[in-house]
Amino acid sequence: MRDRFYLIDQRQTAAELLALAALDLFPGTQLFTGQGTETLFFYDFVFKQPLQKSQLSILEERIRFLLKKNLKIQMKEMVRANAVSFLKHHKQGLLAKKIAAEEGALVSMVQIGSHLSPCHRVCGDWDSEKKIKLLESYSFESEGLCVTRVIGVFGDEKERFKNFSFAEHHHLVLNAKEQWFVPLSLGWGWLPKGERLRKILLEKWGSLAEKRGFQSVKTPCQDRDPTYLEAHLACLEPGSSVCELVYSEGVEEGEGLLGTPIYQTDFFHILPLEKNIHLSCLSCLQFILEIPRILNFEFEIVLYTGGQRASKERFEVLSSLLRESELRYSVEKNPQFGQDACIVLYIRDGLGRKWSSSWMRLVSVKRGLFRGAVVIEGSILGRIERLIALVLELRKELKL
Repeated sequence: MRDRFYLIDQRQTAAELLALAALDLFPGTQLFTGQGTETLFFYDFVFKQPLQKSQLSILEERIRFLLKKNLKIQMKEMVRANAVSFLKHHKQGLLAKKIAAEEGALVSMVQIGSHLSPCHRVCGDWDSEKKIKLLESYSFESEGLCVTRVIGVFGDEKERFKNFSFAEHHHLVLNAKEQWFVPLSLGWGWLPKGERLRKILLEKWGSLAEKRGFQSVKTPCQDRDPTYLEAHLACLEPGSSVCELVYSEGVEEGEGLLGTPIYQTDFFHILPLEKNIHLSCLSCLQFILEIPRILNFEFEIVLYTGGQRASKERFEVLSSLLRESELRYSVEKNPQFGQDACIVLYIRDGLGRKWSSSWMRLVSVKRGLFRGAVVIEGSILGRIERLIALVLELRKELKL
């Protein structure tokens, strides 16, 4: 794990060096945001004049020049108000506005030579063997500004990422062009056009849930403590069901910006009467199929096995549901749902990669009033940003 995070930190440092090079070459440039990821690094700028593709090599040369100066790289903390004043003094109004809106008394800053800017993570010691290669740039609109993203990798990774870079940013370019939303460092920035589309999708989600008798709730819990299951059980009684729209975070399914760790999704829980479990499961299966069918998606169904005895029994229940519904499916070992058997729908993007969509599983209540009861848990939207990106990419008409 050390190697993985070390490389991410190195790429974060590369992003900061890119920012410093841009400021040196193009006075008046506004810094927007930058990030090092598991595969590459990028920085978003607001330039006074459009950046030309031919200028990427000039930026590269300036980064090499800065590295030859052996500038000291170190992390610092500043009082938030002081950091805002500092950035405003140096004509970085966008960064000042960004950190002024965040919470906390202190701001983490990275200092490279005399350059100082906000940064949550950066590697202090630069690996002199690493050579930076800038691959591409493109522009999108955000907050009424024309933002240009410059993307780079380490030189020894150039060939390996020559094709992957396109895959990584295929959806990013698509959505920037369409002006729906743009990926930010941890989540997504919704633009007005995308916000309208999301509203339509969520209204459909609400109407489908209401039609099936779900009570929409809003719980104060986070993703893990208490869990949404525990929070929803407080709202349930035998034979009832609840659903909630939440912001969540989770493990990346794969590389690429459609795997952002923070995303919007929905959770539902059904506490069926014991005599109606089978019918409730059948109804729930049709429920998670509704949105993909409405959108006319071609999808694949995977039934994941569970590792415990009780989960094996639930696996048989889910398997019988799929057979009874005459649905084609494959069986795989469970990579992301712990020990629980689970039905997951997958949709392929234009590059052939599979992304999870809606899902359902059976879980046992381990404590409290309903201890020992079986609850149906799932999501009909999956990650909402991803769903909309796939709708746009595959050019599906959103007839909701």
